[in-house]
Amino acid sequence: MLDLAPTVQVRLHMELGAQRADEVIRCLRTAKALLKQQEADSRGLRLTASAAYNLREALNRIVENHDPAEGGLPLVLTAWATYEAQITTPDSDHEAARKTFDSVMRTVASGKSRASGYARKLIAHLQERAGVAPLESAADPIGEFQALLEQANKGLHGDLSDHQAAQLLERILDWFNRVFAPPDEVADQILNLAAQPWTSIQQTQQLARIVANSHHLRLFFGAVQDPAWLTPLHSAGLVDIPAPNVVWPAAALTKGLGLTAPAQVTELLQLVLNDIKQLPKDQRLAPRFELLRVAVHLGPAGWPIVTDVASKHGDDESVQSLAVHAASCAEPSDPFVETVANVVLNYCSPFPRPAHHETVEILDHLVAGSTTDNFVARGRILASKTRLQAKKDEEAVASRWLDPEALGLDLAEHPTTLLLFAHHLSRLISSASQHNVAFDELWGWVKNMEGEVGDRLRALAFAGATTQHLPDAIAYVATRIAHALTTAEDVILVNSILEHELAEEDRQVWVEACGTPSPPPGQERPVPEDWRRIWRWAAILPDSVLDAWTEAIDELSAHWGQPSAAPLTVQRRPQIEFSVVESPLSTASLSAKPPLEVVAILARPEPSGLAETATRRTYEAAGALEEAVKADPAAWGASSREVIAGLQQDELVEAYVRGLLTSIQDVVPNASEIIDVVVPRLLQTLALTDLSQPIVGLADASDLQHVLLNLVRALANHDGEIGAQLDLLWPACVTLITRAPATGEVSSSPIDRASNY
Repeated sequence: MLDLAPTVQVRLHMELGAQRADEVIRCLRTAKALLKQQEADSRGLRLTASAAYNLREALNRIVENHDPAEGGLPLVLTAWATYEAQITTPDSDHEAARKTFDSVMRTVASGKSRASGYARKLIAHLQERAGVAPLESAADPIGEFQALLEQANKGLHGDLSDHQAAQLLERILDWFNRVFAPPDEVADQILNLAAQPWTSIQQTQQLARIVANSHHLRLFFGAVQDPAWLTPLHSAGLVDIPAPNVVWPAAALTKGLGLTAPAQVTELLQLVLNDIKQLPKDQRLAPRFELLRVAVHLGPAGWPIVTDVASKHGDDESVQSLAVHAASCAEPSDPFVETVANVVLNYCSPFPRPAHHETVEILDHLVAGSTTDNFVARGRILASKTRLQAKKDEEAVASRWLDPEALGLDLAEHPTTLLLFAHHLSRLISSASQHNVAFDELWGWVKNMEGEVGDRLRALAFAGATTQHLPDAIAYVATRIAHALTTAEDVILVNSILEHELAEEDRQVWVEACGTPSPPPGQERPVPEDWRRIWRWAAILPDSVLDAWTEAIDELSAHWGQPSAAPLTVQRRPQIEFSVVESPLSTASLSAKPPLEVVAILARPEPSGLAETATRRTYEAAGALEEAVKADPAAWGASSREVIAGLQQDELVEAYVRGLLTSIQDVVPNASEIIDVVVPRLLQTLALTDLSQPIVGLADASDLQHVLLNLVRALANHDGEIGAQLDLLWPACVTLITRAPATGEVSSSPIDRASNY
């Protein structure tokens, strides 16, 4: 009797087919019979070698019809040919080419037990079965297969004793029982282990023999209940560095231990972070980002991982996004917010691009969480980032876009980075007195800040200074009078100075700063710059400072009105106002007409000379059409043939289909007619009229392609009649799934993509 479980024999027939499975089983039975006969043989027959031959054939039969997976010598030769071609190309990057070649060599060397042709054929078989590559571990079924095959080859040449041959048979039978066990039995074994508390390394070894691929590991990590499992699993090689294009199995911890034992999960992530240091620097970002994705689900326990990854890859927008998300979930006053801000604010969009969303979010959180205890630390962070931003050449241009209203007023949508920084820093400076922050501290923030932003923030700092700094404040206003137009910050500073009695010598400083007026403007000479500047300052300076300028100010006031500081102290208003013009192609007008009349209206060409309005008209019509279809989907579904034939623009067809999708049950009675016209349109958009032609795949599908596919799927899910077009739909779907490029979230296997799409 062969010690091969009946369920395993059934699965062999399912996977290999009846003929190959029977050959495998006969080879195993023959080997067992020969070894049994060898025990009583006294004739010197080569029964052990014959048994070894049958064992080798049993293993070979599993993979004989498979193409080998990528790897081994062919991969090395391809990499070498690519490297030689790159270094002979003029101006090529030799260092980058060598790094690529070295990376391939490391990959091949690390998987030397998988380098043979038969081993790579088994990899292909198991990958096709599971949708992902088998694991590489101490109990790797591929490595064990290779070792068993080598042992059988030794026996074929008489290098095995009878006892060793009997042991080899037992190992091979055990391998078959393990690799071809029914999936539900494997899952039950995994879940049984996951429910047990970890007590010994034997449990880890048992798990290593059960799990064959990342799906198995993900099942275990999602169900494991005792955090004591985690470190031993890492030591056993079952928690590997996240690999490209494969979902990291340990990410499933977020659903279980990530909620009940987040600190221990973080310890595991830290071990993997240390492992990543072994990779070449240009390969570290992707696995660290995967750890970051897990860490953000662990709450405060995961923040050290967020900090570590963000500090190393803060220039990556995806890392910024997740780090800021984690910080936004923290209490605004938590030091973690400062840590993330200190990294993220180093990488901001340049003028004239608006500030990144992450920059806006982390600044809001940073300033909102300011307390007496952290006020100085947060102010220094923001001040240093503002100084660095103000130094950039492009920000000299940005200064021209600064409004004279207060920097601290609420900002319009999509502000530039420098304005955003200055806005928040001005708010901190204005509230410094509430936290007992001395002027010298504030002055350290702004004294070396360049440009108009620096000038205005210094004015704000002086406005909160004590009497001790009054002479410096008066002198600073004098420099502003001599060179700059008034801003809201100047208003605040001058008003704070005028709360004290101004001595004659102080008044004289401002008089000298005003200077004497230039010659008056003439018919061909514009208003002089000093006239315009002092007219603006006249709104806030005492009259006694402006005696020399009375005539000039009066002359300009006759044309411009009296100088006033009021415009500087109000909320800024948008410079452009928008109004909505109702389209004649409204939902109400289209809903009142039968479908075919609506199609006729939408098919009318644009009047001569108004072609530039076509895009806007189509956009308006699409929205109105979708709502009209939603209002009476049954009538529109019954006219699908005429509607799709009459609607020329893809945008209108898309709107029509979207309308049908909202009430799919109402259009199922007309499914056959709808499918007849939708499928050809779908194949047309996918360039699949000839299925032998290459396509881009779903990753680049247009909105129209998606809604047409969704309509077909919805009709099928609601038992709509789609059989007439099934011969076209089926090969089209298979082709799409097979050729769709990997997304980075799943493997490149068609089966795995189909199950994850």
